[in-house]
Amino acid sequence: MFSFISYLWEIFTVGAKRDVDVDVAFDMFRTDVSLGEAKKFNTGDALPNFDFAKAKVEWDKLTGDEQKAAYEEYHDCVETYYKELCTMFVMLSK
Repeated sequence: MFSFISYLWEIFTVGAKRDVDVDVAFDMFRTDVSLGEAKKFNTGDALPNFDFAKAKVEWDKLTGDEQKAAYEEYHDCVETYYKELCTMFVMLSK
């Protein structure tokens, strides 16, 4: 099943390359997944080899409740491991 946690590296890469925090990077990434393409004003060229169309197919297979659960799972992970994730983000940004 689709999980944003599986894409933490991509989300953090967007944040580092677009110089935005993790929450903004998540919003950019999830929007481009839902659109099936990297939009210039979102992820742009931060993930040149990422297949947003393929991720959209997986996302669209989920029911509304499953999509909600994917959002909640991601946010729970960030809340639970915030300090560790921030450390990882800083290391990636260097």
